[in-house]
Amino acid sequence: MSTHPTLSPSGTSASRRPSALRLAAGTGSLLLLGAALAPATQAATVGGTAAAPAAPAATRQPFAPGPHGVAARAAVPVSGSMRPAATPAAAGTVTNAGFETGDLSGFTADQTFAGQSSGGPSHLYAYTGTVSSSGYDIPAPAEGRYAAILDDGSGVGSEVLYQDVTIPAGGGRLSLTYAYQSFAPLADPESFDYTRDPNTAPVQQFRVDVVKTSAGIRSAAAGDILTTLVRTRAGGPTSLGQTPVSADLTPFAGQTVRIRMITADNQDSLLAEVDGITLTATPAAALPEAPIAALLPLGAFALVSGGLAVRRRSHR
Repeated sequence: MSTHPTLSPSGTSASRRPSALRLAAGTGSLLLLGAALAPATQAATVGGTAAAPAAPAATRQPFAPGPHGVAARAAVPVSGSMRPAATPAAAGTVTNAGFETGDLSGFTADQTFAGQSSGGPSHLYAYTGTVSSSGYDIPAPAEGRYAAILDDGSGVGSEVLYQDVTIPAGGGRLSLTYAYQSFAPLADPESFDYTRDPNTAPVQQFRVDVVKTSAGIRSAAAGDILTTLVRTRAGGPTSLGQTPVSADLTPFAGQTVRIRMITADNQDSLLAEVDGITLTATPAAALPEAPIAALLPLGAFALVSGGLAVRRRSHR
């Protein structure tokens, strides 16, 4: 979990109060005393626990790099350098959204580093506590006990964590919390190629994108990226505390897309944390309620007409 990268109550109720009507005997006149319908409320949440109304942004937490070589605390590494591709989650859900399984199940992880074989130690894992396996002080998980971290303590490499999800037919909003810490100035080329010359082509960036499932996992092509929730920029802060972010994915309703978190660096260590990745379905639009005043003439006419008919029959 490194530092910075950003899904309501359910139930429907309606109550109807009976109209009070008084028909004056033998006159056919009508007095309508009133009618009221209590409004109904509804909200839908998918991908975990129902989310309360958006909470205020978390307070920024300053980072202090810990000494290199500090023993890892409660790090749960991913086995190997690449997990088998995960099957897309059911429509509108993010599997293991808060990493509370204590691992990265439901996600696909890939890491690559200069001078390190694919079988080297994992830099992608679920963690708890406040110290990374590379020995840096990091913020505690934003929610729950665990969060995911893209932990490049080596300073030259790239990590990718992603999951394919299907956006509900009615649309939805993707939300997450992120944080990051860079030990060199940020650089944000349209590339994640960390093998480039660090002097002439620096790369030091963290991004959270929604991309096409057909895209390469490290593609930076504009045609592959559907929307971007997080992108560190050159000249921006080198560290950021827990920060919520969200994006409307309604334009991709019904489609299967890829939520991708990625770091790439060739300057120095870069760590990033993500937590609480939630996809909230867009509530169905409520039908407009007819004003009570507009209904009164119709009800009065029907009841008065009925009263007149009764009078006619009674005089025969």
